[in-house]
Amino acid sequence: MEFSTPPFSPWLVLLVVLLGIWALYQVLSRCAPVVIKRIHRTIIFLRVLAFVCLVLAVLDPFWRSSQPDPEAYRLAVLVDVSASMETRDLTDERSRLEWVAEWLMSHEGTPAHEQLAAAGTPVDIHLFSSASQPWDGSPVGKPLPGQTSIGNALREIQTVSNSESHRPLGGVLLLSDGASISGTSPARIAGDFKQADIPLSVIGVGQQVDSGDLSVEFSATELTLTEGESALLEISLTNSFSSAESGQMEVFRGSELLESRNVEVEADTEALIEIQVEPGSPGVETFRAVYKPESSRGNPSTNVSYSIARIVRDGEYRFLLMSARADWESRFLRLMAMETASVEMDSIIRIDEGRLIKLSGREREATGKLSGPANREMLNALPGDADFYLSYDAIILDKAILIEESEALESMLSEFSGTKGGGVLLYQGNDSIVEASQLPSSVREIFPARDFKMNTFSLPESLQVETSPLFTDQWDGALFSDSPPQIPEGSQLHVSTTLSRAAQVQARSGRDDLP
Repeated sequence: MEFSTPPFSPWLVLLVVLLGIWALYQVLSRCAPVVIKRIHRTIIFLRVLAFVCLVLAVLDPFWRSSQPDPEAYRLAVLVDVSASMETRDLTDERSRLEWVAEWLMSHEGTPAHEQLAAAGTPVDIHLFSSASQPWDGSPVGKPLPGQTSIGNALREIQTVSNSESHRPLGGVLLLSDGASISGTSPARIAGDFKQADIPLSVIGVGQQVDSGDLSVEFSATELTLTEGESALLEISLTNSFSSAESGQMEVFRGSELLESRNVEVEADTEALIEIQVEPGSPGVETFRAVYKPESSRGNPSTNVSYSIARIVRDGEYRFLLMSARADWESRFLRLMAMETASVEMDSIIRIDEGRLIKLSGREREATGKLSGPANREMLNALPGDADFYLSYDAIILDKAILIEESEALESMLSEFSGTKGGGVLLYQGNDSIVEASQLPSSVREIFPARDFKMNTFSLPESLQVETSPLFTDQWDGALFSDSPPQIPEGSQLHVSTTLSRAAQVQARSGRDDLP
């Protein structure tokens, strides 16, 4: 049988003891005439002592003291390094990003993050924008790509705490300007932290400004334009401030400035701007609209918008495939070309030493369905006429034939890519394991990546996609999901050691920052 523990209070014990002493005194004082005075006092003392011991034994009092064990938990610090943190609204015209960089790397005594907990408590610091990543201790000089998502960063910290076997999460400190424009609601994740009894503290960075924003956005983020036909680009400016907003609007095609004009948008209204453009050669063009406000209020990350335009032509695109052997890649590309009405692909495949076969044109069945190449021609060497190659829009070739025929292809590729601006795609054939170092230096300079090395990833590593207009239509897709793509443990991949100055890296390994 279990008995509930009576409520304990030091004042209650004191009251009971005093009442007991008073009761004993009354009893003994009346019996005093028959007891010697000295014995009388001794008996009184012993009886009082016995009574106090009895009361303490019954009540069983105890003192409770709660002190956190510094070696039993860990702390997490989330530092916002998104584009909005570049706003300069602090004293001495410092940006919010410069403030958090100084907070992390203070040179005047101990950095602030090292004073958050006792010596035995680990403090995990993560930088975040659209996703979080561990801070490597280096100075923070520029914002991370992507749109700010405070909720996603908090959820990642909580997920790691629940899934990994290290110390449990004892508290979280968030440093941010509070501008969260994508992902999960921070308030909902904060509620999850409260239910889990994990304290969440916030340091706000920046000045209080008028609520609202002026955002710029293309009406269509993906366009299909026809070569030689002018088109209109529509750009909307949405002002959610309570007053009019004015500034300068600039529209670029790549790095070329197409138009610049002063704009003013009334409060709580939307303005539509139209820009006339002349599409270039077939391919892909990137248009960028940049709004430069007169004042620094608002979210800087919404002042830029991109639109990808696919330039098509009336007719077929012509591709040339060149391979040292008829592998599965060449067969796959030919099948894809035969099923696409706007693409015509010719092939030059090496059969053996000194013999090549040229496959060109497309053969149609009686039903009109494409069935295969119409012409087959045996060659003793690669065509030497530069005009033959310049008649194509792009050339696809594997490393093996590029190395074997480097003397014949060197000048042709330089003219094809440099003069005409044609596309060149180099791939590693299935059976042609060759090193980039075998390519002549003049040929390597044509490609964005000039030299490579084999890298083995001993641990799983996230794949960080760079901010690029090519991927803006994939914000809600797999590339920019809450959990980025992973390079599996034990993977062996070629990574570039030398890039050309014009190269644009589209993806890097998260931990080692390898292109």
